[in-house]
Parts: sequence; structure tokens; C-alpha cells
Amino acid sequence: REKATHCFTTAKRRSDWKIENRIDSTLKRFEELKLWLKFPDDYHAEWKNLASGLIYWLDKEIKEGRIDATKIRPQFPRIWEDYLKQTDRKDDIFLSPDYGVNPL
Repeated sequence: REKATHCFTTAKRRSDWKIENRIDSTLKRFEELKLWLKFPDDYHAEWKNLASGLIYWLDKEIKEGRIDATKIRPQFPRIWEDYLKQTDRKDDIFLSPDYGVNPL
């Protein structure tokens, strides 16, 4: 939510704004979270895919006037649900059963 909000508000004011740079910034944050939370690669890849898809989708929705960039933060739960429905995606991504199990 915070990266999506920043992407289309504060960062958008920069003259060198490019969606690819915003996606890279978002994915960099996901790398930080992966290291911190020790997510497995497959789980991490699914969330990165959802996040980059969201940024592209938001860009289109904002350009076409269906979403106000200043409303992303307060309306994020609804926006997220709309994104999932309209793109036929799901966010029920599960960790493997052995995630977090330490071998003896």
C-alpha cells in the first residue's frame, strides 16, 4: 500500500518518473522483506508478481480516471480487491508446510 501510494503521488512529481523505476523500487522493498522475514523463493516470487501487476494496473486505472491517486491509501482494501477481481488473480498464497521448520 505504501509503495503504491508513493509511486503515484510523491514520486510522480519527479520529472524522471517512469513506471519501470517505481516497480524496481517496489521489488527492492520486497527483497528487503524477504531477507527480514526469510520467505522462501516461490512465495516471494508470487508476491512480487502481484505487486508489479498492481503497479501496472493502478497506472492504467489512474490514467483512465477510475482511481484517484490521492485516494489509494484510504481506499486500499477496496482497490486491492478490485485489482484481484479485474485481473483474475488471487492473493491466497501459501507457504510450504516445512517453512520455518529447523532441521535437527
